[in-house]
Amino acid sequence: MDRHANCAYRHTTDGPLQGQGTDAICAFSDVVEAGTAYAVTEPLKVKTLPFALNDRFTYSFAPAPAPAPAPAPAPAPAPAAAEKAKTLLATDGYTPGTGAPLTLEELTGAPGTYWTQGSAWLPFDTSYDILITGDSARGAVGETVTVDVGFRNLGPAWVRGLEPPDDDPMLTYVTVPPGATVTRIPEDCWPDSHTEGLYGCWAHAPVLEDANLTFPFELRIDKVVKNAKGKIQMQPFDYPSEPNQENNWAWIVLNPTDDGGSTQGSSGGPSSTPSPSASGSGGTTGSTGTTGGSGSSSGGSSGGGLASTGGGGALLVGGGALLTLGLGAVIVFVIRRRSAG
Repeated sequence: MDRHANCAYRHTTDGPLQGQGTDAICAFSDVVEAGTAYAVTEPLKVKTLPFALNDRFTYSFAPAPAPAPAPAPAPAPAPAAAEKAKTLLATDGYTPGTGAPLTLEELTGAPGTYWTQGSAWLPFDTSYDILITGDSARGAVGETVTVDVGFRNLGPAWVRGLEPPDDDPMLTYVTVPPGATVTRIPEDCWPDSHTEGLYGCWAHAPVLEDANLTFPFELRIDKVVKNAKGKIQMQPFDYPSEPNQENNWAWIVLNPTDDGGSTQGSSGGPSSTPSPSASGSGGTTGSTGTTGGSGSSSGGSSGGGLASTGGGGALLVGGGALLTLGLGAVIVFVIRRRSAG
């Protein structure tokens, strides 16, 4: 993103992932006429990183609130916009830009109503690879064993949901091997209310490009069955951004023998599994976080101006007064985009 001299920037890397990104506040010394639409003279630019897949860039514009009128006879001349931005933001974690100043231009013939926010999808021609890993354990009748079934993203892209902040989770099914009973259910998993021995587990989106999740199930051996097999399996959907789906399932094997104890799945996969009922905290069964919106076509880096929702990204100054007040107009660009690290 460009760093203009009359703007100051604050980068957020903590808190919820969808709230991380960069805030930019830009100050303009221009006299901004009420009822007139303006646009910035330089397009906003953003570049995607290798993990990007169907990400959405959002931005908004808003005039700064007017300060209370000074009781003194005449205020001192207003400092330059760049200096004013530095003064206003020096104690709030912002860093002033050093590039060419960003300026405004009036839009002639603009419609009477403009939106002050917009968004653009940032497609990137990449994919992810979900690997489901199984586990095996041995035990006698009455013993309790733990199997650590897994959910990994081999990248290179992350997996996000449909629309933040309500990103849809990715659902996996777990079937318990015969002869065993679950004595402890992992967090984010729940038993199906209709099918005995069937469990659902959420992998909450966004699933990062190097995510490695483990669901530790504790099982009591009620009956020793050699090579008793259950399975863990991704919800059976068409995942267009995941070309390799042969590793989306694996076995859970209890008391394996030398010739039948493999846990990793192979081409073809196990037979289809009934869907577990939705958990009260997980959302609706059948939702998945693998589609990203209208930007799923070819991509790369997006470097030009951004499409907007409604008003073309222009600012409509309403009301009956001029937004001068010695400070000029202040426009806030709110950018919500995950950082590289």
